Amino acid sequence: MRIRDSQVSKLYRAEREAWQVYSLPLPTIADIRKYLEQQSARKPLQLRYGDAVNVIEWELEIADGRGRRHAAAYGSYRISIPLWARNNWVVLHEWAHIIHSRLAIDGEISSTTFDLWRHGSRRQELRGGAAHGWQFAAIYLDLVHFCIGKDAASALKAAFKTHKVRYRPKRTRVATQEQQERLAAMRAARTAPVAKAA
Repeated sequence: MRIRDSQVSKLYRAEREAWQVYSLPLPTIADIRKYLEQQSARKPLQLRYGDAVNVIEWELEIADGRGRRHAAAYGSYRISIPLWARNNWVVLHEWAHIIHSRLAIDGEISSTTFDLWRHGSRRQELRGGAAHGWQFAAIYLDLVHFCIGKDAASALKAAFKTHKVRYRPKRTRVATQEQQERLAAMRAARTAPVAKAA
C-alpha cells in the first residue's frame, strides 16, 4: 500500500519562498554532475547518510529533461532536470529524493563503527515515509544546510514552519502516572450512573 504524500504542496510552497535569495544557476548537465560530485564529498553528509550520498561509486544518471515540464527523480539512480530547473535548489531537491530512496534499499544494519560509517548515522531514522514526508524534508534541509549554507537552511526552516511542513517525527506524549490516574477518575465519573432528581 502506498503512503499518502500529504505535504507535497506545502513543501513546494515553502521551497519557492526560500529560493528567492540563495539560488545558484547550474546551466549544463556537466555543471550539475560536478556540483553533485563536490557536494557528495562533504564529510558531514557522508557521516549522516553514508554511501547513499555517493554519486560516483553508486552511479547517478543525470538526464537533461527534454520533453519534461518538471524535474524528477527515478528510484535511486536517475534524475531529470529540464532547463528552467537547473539551479542548486532543484538539484538538491531531486538528490534528496535519490538519497531517500537509497536509504530504504539496504537491510538492517548493526551499530558497529564500520556500518555507521558506511551506512550513515541517520539511515535508520530517516527510512521510509512518503515521497515528501518528514523524512524527505529532513534530508532536504540537511542538504541545503551543508551544500548552500546555514542562512539558506534557516530560510528554508522558517518557510517550513510558515507553511506547516513537518521535518521531524511527530512527538508522542507519554502520560505520567498522576495524569493517568486523573484521566481514569474522569472516565469513571463520566460513566457513573446519574441520580435522577425526584
